[in-house]
Amino acid sequence: MEELVIVGAGGFGREVEFLINRINSEQIEKKWNLLGFADDTIEKGTQVGKSQIYCNINELVNIN
Repeated sequence: MEELVIVGAGGFGREVEFLINRINSEQIEKKWNLLGFADDTIEKGTQVGKSQIYCNINELVNIN
């Protein structure tokens, strides 16, 4: 399973989240482990859709 962070929690980012969740629901094994969103304007931990703000965009540099 691949880990995924969506950059931006606006409308397009939420559409991507919806599609990832749909792909996962149609697979026997989940393809994506959605960690959440990276967004500079929303506080870390805030719920957005079915996910949450995982980090700000600058923090993505330190994710392995």
